[in-house]
Amino acid sequence: MTVPYRLGIDIGTNSLGWCALDLDRENQPKSIRRIGVRIFSNGRAPDDTPLAVERRGARGARKRRDRFVDRRDDLMAALIRHGLMPTEDNARKQLEGLDPYELRAIGLDALLPPHHLGRAIFHLNQRRGFKSNRKTDRKQKADDIKGMKGGIGKLRQAISDAGARTLGEYLYITFRKGRTVRGSKDGKVKAHATLRARPHVVKGKNEYDLYADRAMYEQEFDLLWQRQKELGTPLSDVAYKEIKGFIFFQRPLKPVQPGKCALDPSDERAPLALPIVQRFRMLSELANLEIVFPNQTHRPLTLDERNRILKDLQSTKELSFEKKIRSKLSLGVVTP
Repeated sequence: MTVPYRLGIDIGTNSLGWCALDLDRENQPKSIRRIGVRIFSNGRAPDDTPLAVERRGARGARKRRDRFVDRRDDLMAALIRHGLMPTEDNARKQLEGLDPYELRAIGLDALLPPHHLGRAIFHLNQRRGFKSNRKTDRKQKADDIKGMKGGIGKLRQAISDAGARTLGEYLYITFRKGRTVRGSKDGKVKAHATLRARPHVVKGKNEYDLYADRAMYEQEFDLLWQRQKELGTPLSDVAYKEIKGFIFFQRPLKPVQPGKCALDPSDERAPLALPIVQRFRMLSELANLEIVFPNQTHRPLTLDERNRILKDLQSTKELSFEKKIRSKLSLGVVTP
């Protein structure tokens, strides 16, 4: 004879609890037959960050490396195709002994052999500078001035003060003086022969003594190509377009899919940036807002109160309750 029982299950984020209860003739619980719990990993690292964060970072690094290698190989093939690099591996290996910074500097005034020009162009591809993927630039804030954008501004000013025409010329002038262009963690100058952005932390935020952006490299490529063409190097417009495309091409961001509308699943959700969506959000919040009085009674806002707050919401970024809404509704100060 099977004794009737009831099974209760509690499912949590990283546990599963269960309890089997014996039932009497009226199917009511009378005793616990078995009880237990199973604990499993919650999918987070010891610092409580999701494991997907670490996987996403590693996947992004692999993608960046793969894309850099593909871009480098395509550029090398284009340089060989247009006569700016030798076809033999050994000959290309010998070009590594040349100082690319010197070639980038003297190439602005003197005619370079085609393969030396190719060496300088190939070096531009190794570090091609930072370029934001934002569709529109935000207004410059104080944090931007101190951080990456601040480093870009300092570098531009340093190039201008040195009387250099390009980033490469500035680096060559700096190296010849035995100085560095890289800031260390303590902000002191140390001899170094490459442009590497190294931040030092100031009040918990990264600050850069210098930081190169993509525009600096593009401007140098255009000027170097133009000067060599004027000095007599046979360079075609087709080669210019193809080589520059391999160096500076950057994939555009994929458009964000807004998903399906919660009210009408057959249609897509409207972007949050639309004014009508912002107005809908404001009206929804105001409709859900209630006033709770000290005696724990509460009421929704009247239509006149909603309209008064809505008028301010449409002209300000945010509206705090303590300083704005309470005063607007003449609620006074509620003591705890």
